[in-house]
Amino acid sequence: LKRNALGLLTEFCMCSQNLKIQMKDFEATAEPLQEWLATTEKILQGSSSRLHDLPSKRREQQKLQVTFNRGGGFF
Repeated sequence: LKRNALGLLTEFCMCSQNLKIQMKDFEATAEPLQEWLATTEKILQGSSSRLHDLPSKRREQQKLQVTFNRGGGFF
């Protein structure tokens, strides 16, 4: 029974370490996405303040599409 409990505890510790490593990898991968989302939010907030009529909304939409098509988007 002691061996079984010790084995389970060892396995739990190994799984815990693996989860920590995976979490660090995930955080490192998610960081650029979080930066992109924050930048995109700022761009959209800034553009929405300039939208007073339909022609200006269309111009702003075209400008944003060009920005994101040039690689300004994350994906």
